[in-house]
Amino acid sequence: MREFLIIKDAEVAKLLADETRCQILNLLKIKEMSTNQLAKILDKPASSIDHHLKVLKAAGLIELTSERRRGNIIERFYKASARHYIVSYSLSEKAESSFKDWNEKLSEDVALLIQSFGYNISGISKLTRLIEEFNAFKRMVFEDLASSDVNP
Repeated sequence: MREFLIIKDAEVAKLLADETRCQILNLLKIKEMSTNQLAKILDKPASSIDHHLKVLKAAGLIELTSERRRGNIIERFYKASARHYIVSYSLSEKAESSFKDWNEKLSEDVALLIQSFGYNISGISKLTRLIEEFNAFKRMVFEDLASSDVNP
């Protein structure tokens, strides 16, 4: 299992928006599991879990580790392809406008928090810009580190 998998395909990134798929990925990071095991833990139909597994496998987010025969049934076991999945900075850049409101709200909240300690904050727009720049820089550095073979 790789430590990091950087997702550079927007369609693959969209798969992570589904709560069930995220739950499956988190469970498969812990240990390999079968469709039936996942269905039991998540309290979902095995057919639904099987569909999610096929989609995740096709996207390269999970791997088939083994097949075991139980009578006439073949049970397939899967594991996560990586411990951490990172959506590429270039993809998140496209969604930057949707985070604008969130950054503004965060800036206002930070300004109010700082003011509650007795400091005067003028220029929330400057604070918003600094938060946006910090987040962009943090994503780039993290992706560069994750892409390299160097352990930080």
